[in-house]
Amino acid sequence: LYMKHGMAIISLRAKIQGFIVLDYIKEWSNAKKDLARWVLEGKIRYQKEDIRDGLENAPSALVDLFHGNNNGKLIVKVGEQQVKRKEIVSRL
Repeated sequence: LYMKHGMAIISLRAKIQGFIVLDYIKEWSNAKKDLARWVLEGKIRYQKEDIRDGLENAPSALVDLFHGNNNGKLIVKVGEQQVKRKEIVSRL
């Protein structure tokens, strides 16, 4: 971000601030409990997956992904058959 917009940030006297999750590792146990409670209480909502059916929808799904038009993990579902990992490895 800074490399691309560095001069604009400086001239606008903007502030960039972030954090590293590992700085708060001691709080993780309490945070998990709080987050789970907030989800159950409806204070936080989340969408795990945005599933698009059919390989024919893959191009538009990719466009949506790059435009941020997906909610959660974007998946293009191309079939119902599930293959176990062992079966894939044995074919290699």
